[in-house]
Amino acid sequence: MRLILLGAPGVGKGTQGIKLAEFYNILKLSTGEILRSEVNSETELGLHIAEVLKKGMLVSDDIVEKIVADRLLNGAECRNGFILDGFPRTLHQAVYLSKILQELPADDAFVINIEMDFEKLISRLSNRLTCVDCSYTFNGDIADIKLIACPKCGSKNCYQRDDDKKESIIKRLAVYNELTKPMIDYYSDQSDWIEVDGDNTIDFVFNSIIASIKQKTVV
Repeated sequence: MRLILLGAPGVGKGTQGIKLAEFYNILKLSTGEILRSEVNSETELGLHIAEVLKKGMLVSDDIVEKIVADRLLNGAECRNGFILDGFPRTLHQAVYLSKILQELPADDAFVINIEMDFEKLISRLSNRLTCVDCSYTFNGDIADIKLIACPKCGSKNCYQRDDDKKESIIKRLAVYNELTKPMIDYYSDQSDWIEVDGDNTIDFVFNSIIASIKQKTVV
């Protein structure tokens, strides 16, 4: 099983990716986590990526494609299937990914687009926090950030990422809308396309995705 999760920042791709990975027992590969790992390493590439993310922009296709291709083609953990969270984000990346998938053994593959109103996304993202100790992302009151404990590990060492601040969020959504519409058009008329409403509970969205996949895999 190979799943490609699409959707604007904040729609819940990461959360749904974790649940789907557990359900199908396959790897969830988040390009955002990979890029932040590169940033934390403080390499020349990492410093460049950090500057791009701080401005609320997208990392170039060449950099992201190289990182993803290496993991999918050479990573042993991807052989039994995978979930892509955050890739592709542009038409160029989508076409590139199609070529990568052709080099892999045949398997079920679905493109899942999680839709949500941008105004609701801005409100959701501007209250998003990240735990320093376990990297878990969750929503909380920014005004009480020093008092908030991570719901996953209990740590009170939490912060708001620069790209989750309102100014950056608006830029990220504008860039997403501009660059991803051609990609959505590219995928939406294909038989492996699935679209769900992200403005629902986590379980509702998850069950909608599973039901859609089952419907398409019925012989």
